[in-house]
Amino acid sequence: MRTIFWLVIIAALAMWALALQRELAAVRKHRAMYREAAARMERRLHELSRTLSL
Repeated sequence: MRTIFWLVIIAALAMWALALQRELAAVRKHRAMYREAAARMERRLHELSRTLSL
C-alpha cells in the first residue's frame, strides 16, 4: 500500500512539473511576441518623429 502511495505522489509531481514546463514555454512565446511588437512600434514612432521634424 505504501508503494502505491509513493508512486502516485511521484506521478503527480511529474505531471505538475510537465504542466509548469508547458506554462513556461507559453510565457516565453508571448514574451517574444510582445518584444517584437514593441520593437515595431518603436521603429514606427522613430520614423514618424523624423518625418514630423523635417
